[in-house]
Amino acid sequence: MKNKIVVLDFDGTLTQVKEEAKPFLKSFKKDYANFLSKDNLDKEWEEIEKEILKNPEQYGWKDKGLIIAPAKVDDYILASVVAQVLLDKYDVFKKDKERDEIVHQIFRQNYLKSKICFKKEAKEVLEKLIKKLPVFIVTNSRPDAVLNKIQVLNPLGKEKLKIFGDAQKNWLDANFDLVPEFIKIQGLERKIYLRRKRYYDVLNQIWEQSSVKPEQCLIVGDVFELDLVLPAKLGCNIFLITNSQTPDYEKQAVKDLFKGCVSENIRDILKVI
Repeated sequence: MKNKIVVLDFDGTLTQVKEEAKPFLKSFKKDYANFLSKDNLDKEWEEIEKEILKNPEQYGWKDKGLIIAPAKVDDYILASVVAQVLLDKYDVFKKDKERDEIVHQIFRQNYLKSKICFKKEAKEVLEKLIKKLPVFIVTNSRPDAVLNKIQVLNPLGKEKLKIFGDAQKNWLDANFDLVPEFIKIQGLERKIYLRRKRYYDVLNQIWEQSSVKPEQCLIVGDVFELDLVLPAKLGCNIFLITNSQTPDYEKQAVKDLFKGCVSENIRDILKVI
């Protein structure tokens, strides 16, 4: 069925995370050093990063103690995972709810310090998408910060873009039973958890406002577990934007399990609308 709307992730999908995250990371580390009463965490941070990257499948961004995204897919997620490991090391905020809240709070306040660094094709792709059909941006990031970045990019038709921030794609709700609790995919030993109720609520709001069914919606993102697996299970068409850190099992799952699209170039989105 033809796509009638497009839902885009933001960070890593339209932006160059490696570059934009540099000032964020500097401030994020400093805040954790202050929080843990340390003068400097650089050495410990580097050691933890090395351990995570050496054994990536043993680590991940967690919600309620469960891995909900791989650690190494982008610098924002990697920083959050390092922070969680540090909290374990210093034995603070041992309750999952408290820990999730403090990590989210420190992340959110530092995201404002990230640079504006779009992919070179972003403006062109947004303008062409906006001309063809309704475009929505659904992101875990702060909506005010995302709106400011879009204003700087200044694509034609930007006033038609609808931004849904703080989507909490990572937030699991065991009582949300519209989908199975998890799936298993080839190439990954751990489970991939699906019951991301707050993300569903945002998507469902968009579908209702647009009078479309999930199978008439294209979801584009750069992290399979965060952006794509839930909507794919609900019947949406999906498009994975890859980078050098994208795991092979994600590419394979998108193509083979969900018959979706995979590309490093966001211009290729235009071929499927």
